[in-house]
Amino acid sequence: MKPPQDNRAVRRWRLAVVAAAAGLVASAGWAQASTGVLVQLRAGHADIAGAEVLSGRHLIGKVGDVVVLQPGRHQLWVTGPRRYAQRSSVVVAQGTLTVEETSVQEPNCSDHFETTWLPPRLLPQKKAASAMAGQPARPLDLRIEAPSFGAKAPLSSCALPSMLACPERKALVTFSAEPPDAELWINNQQKKVPPGSTLSVPFCGDSSTAQVLWRAAGYANCSRQVALQPDAEVSVRCVMNGLSSKP
Repeated sequence: MKPPQDNRAVRRWRLAVVAAAAGLVASAGWAQASTGVLVQLRAGHADIAGAEVLSGRHLIGKVGDVVVLQPGRHQLWVTGPRRYAQRSSVVVAQGTLTVEETSVQEPNCSDHFETTWLPPRLLPQKKAASAMAGQPARPLDLRIEAPSFGAKAPLSSCALPSMLACPERKALVTFSAEPPDAELWINNQQKKVPPGSTLSVPFCGDSSTAQVLWRAAGYANCSRQVALQPDAEVSVRCVMNGLSSKP
């Protein structure tokens, strides 16, 4: 539902976000990334399958998904059991991926344990993960390990986060994807809504950015950043990249 208008003209911004803007192209039966690389987040153990994976603060998928990582440095966070998390500094360059540094973050205000968590590792690859001269692209295989826990450790500290109030603004955003039944996530929260839905997205301040993610079986995840302004009407769409079923 659109917000009511008063007698004064309400300025609106109409923004269109198209698939080509993110540097992605679709090719029948194969996934291609014109600038980034496709990465299969492969579970090293059943305990880590389905764990959420973030790049910085933004959800990019779950362990088991295929994601697109653009060239440059990424801080990948894997959410593990017992509220533990693993942070890995990852560099994407020249069609490959390097894990440079890994650390484990203990949960805040929760039990701590002696923890061993092996870093992610790249499995052997036969074909390049980035599309080269029209050749089919296959994802890099990044194996995500699960942590193992030992004896309970002393709780070092506990600090509750502080929340600051802010003036809430809203923008109307219409979401659509191909395939239309793709799973929709907005700012790391899943939204179970019909395809093509228009939602009121809250934000703080005079402007902000919403992080949008689509997930669908047989497709590489699709991420978008959407600029938000008060009372804006925004459309965001993604044509997802189908993955090959070939071994």
